[in-house]
Amino acid sequence: MTDQQFAALEGLAGESQAAVAWVIRRAIAEYLERNRPPIPTDGSSKKYTSVAKQDNDGTSEHQL
Repeated sequence: MTDQQFAALEGLAGESQAAVAWVIRRAIAEYLERNRPPIPTDGSSKKYTSVAKQDNDGTSEHQL
């Protein structure tokens, strides 16, 4: 998801239409849940890099 796509969805979610906002927020939450880094099960602590990947053109994409 690009920064522009994320901003557009957040903008729609901020509108006064509660049903539309709920659906968009739920979709974003499900996307983030499916694409988050795995939690280590061996008890070790790992540091993860930024979730925003920098592209060659200077923009970033939200990736988990």
